[in-house]
Amino acid sequence: MFFDRPESGELAILVHIDFDFEAQRDDPREFEELALSAGADPIELIEGQRHKPDPKFFVGTGKMEEIRALLSNTKLNWCCLTTAFLHLKSET
Repeated sequence: MFFDRPESGELAILVHIDFDFEAQRDDPREFEELALSAGADPIELIEGQRHKPDPKFFVGTGKMEEIRALLSNTKLNWCCLTTAFLHLKSET
């Protein structure tokens, strides 16, 4: 097999960030469906919007704190991040 799927029911948080320069916005529901089809059990969807990626955390310090709080308060198996990576400019 080319990749390992997580066991069904593994807890995950989904992080969906839209950037101003992206011509087409991704649908967070599609991201959730993708995670479900991979066997993850999403317990939280964190969404945000930025002008450009944060050079240190990609998502910014506020979202990073939100992610950290979830990671410390739950027994998560996965933290999944989505965005149009191919569209990122090297201006960061």
